[in-house]
Amino acid sequence: MKTVVFVSSCLLISSLLLYNCVREKIGLFENSTDIGSIKLGGSVTFNSSKQQYRITGSGSNMWDTIDAFYFVWRKVSGNLKLSTNVTWIGKGKHDHRKAGLMIRCT
Repeated sequence: MKTVVFVSSCLLISSLLLYNCVREKIGLFENSTDIGSIKLGGSVTFNSSKQQYRITGSGSNMWDTIDAFYFVWRKVSGNLKLSTNVTWIGKGKHDHRKAGLMIRCT
């Protein structure tokens, strides 16, 4: 099982996203992207021996008229199964920091 470690206020991991980005494979993911107006650019590292991701980022939220977050993504087709374990490192700087999985159809 892969473990995902989050270190930020608003992060998402995804299986599918429609953004044109420079391809840089990160473990199982194709790439990562900052979405919206953010203060600090996000980053992701993958520890292959532990099968663990460390994701950092900044942003405001993901709802209503504001989308600002860091996104790690991969395009897939067909059936899939998603699961994750989230561990927050430290207190963070936002009381409402989030982590989650998202699927979008094209």
